[in-house]
Amino acid sequence: MYLIRAPSVMNLLFLTLRQLRLEKVHRFASYLQLPNLEIALAYILPTCNIIHHASLIDVLSIKTINGKRTLLKDNNPVLSISLPQCLENFAQFISSGESDSHTVLIGHNSTTFDTPTLLRSGGLTFKQRLSSRDLFFADSLHLIIGSLPIKAGNASLQIDGKACKPNLSAVFETLFQQKFDAHDALEDVTALHKILFDSPLNLTIAQIVNNSNLKPCSHAFADMKFLVEPFERMQTFKNKLYHPQSDNGVVKQRVIQKIAESGLAYQDLENLFRKAGKEGLVAVLSKAPTKSKSTRSPRRTNKAAILSKIIHHFESNK
Repeated sequence: MYLIRAPSVMNLLFLTLRQLRLEKVHRFASYLQLPNLEIALAYILPTCNIIHHASLIDVLSIKTINGKRTLLKDNNPVLSISLPQCLENFAQFISSGESDSHTVLIGHNSTTFDTPTLLRSGGLTFKQRLSSRDLFFADSLHLIIGSLPIKAGNASLQIDGKACKPNLSAVFETLFQQKFDAHDALEDVTALHKILFDSPLNLTIAQIVNNSNLKPCSHAFADMKFLVEPFERMQTFKNKLYHPQSDNGVVKQRVIQKIAESGLAYQDLENLFRKAGKEGLVAVLSKAPTKSKSTRSPRRTNKAAILSKIIHHFESNK
């Protein structure tokens, strides 16, 4: 997690939930030239082991050293804290701002990742604590799309007549004719800070805040639940009806995704089979969730082969 507090009349903070290369901190502080720069910086020790594919990408691993679970980066132990401690540090960081002003937490495309991940990790009590500080979330992706002209025909953004995708890397490269090390926390917030405050876009604080899909913490939390709950329901099927690593379970992951999106968890199907048998499973999975003419598609499938596999699974696990 990486945050900076930029000087403004309303506590504008930058947020990204990425890895940070620690050796870049001093260079970043020098670039910003902010006497009141504050940094909240931490590696978070996961409660479970890191999967193989993530280890290859992030070069992070967990080993037991002297009887203690230890987080390693490039096979070297690093200081880490628990997720609850990290969230407490975050809340204290937010509380350190001016109490008589609003706080806006902004990130690029944060609506789909950073914001829901933060709020899901913190839960309801954490949300209430942030709400008490008048915290708002903003997404600079909406700002960029709304601030740049769009070329008719291919719907691409235009910067000085050049086509540009709305992602952070493309916008930065088009504006400054240089690249940065994307997906590193420090590089991401440096690039976004430069785009918002030191670029040819000449954006004002009012433009940034009013055009970045600003929403209070309570609304962001509701959006998170809408995005996250289907995923959490999917986890109830894990290693039962499907296997996420190999996708060679009873049915494919896309089948489970549709079932979860319809509002059903594994326990729901288990209870349904126990009470209504295979006829109940077929009725629920193969029919539309309502009688509305506009919703005729099944909750998942009416294909006999898939239904047969699901029924066989529950019959085998009586």
